[in-house]
Amino acid sequence: MAGSSATVAMSLTGMTQRLTAVLLAVVLAAVALRELTRAFDLARTAPVVEPVAVGRDGVGPLDPACHAAMGLGMAVMFALLV
Repeated sequence: MAGSSATVAMSLTGMTQRLTAVLLAVVLAAVALRELTRAFDLARTAPVVEPVAVGRDGVGPLDPACHAAMGLGMAVMFALLV
């Protein structure tokens, strides 16, 4: 994409589109923060013996941390669209 067409391709014009982007950014940030707290809880309660310990339900602390990172990245992407 070159010239002025690159800026037009990444902009939102209508109020509905902007509202949707803001709503998605807020929801994704909230979900990411929830997953981040879950990752901290799992990392805190995991045994120290294994480098990547698995909790009681078979989920390690890196799984929700990965979801939190992806959710925060998507929230930033939608916030930049506004």
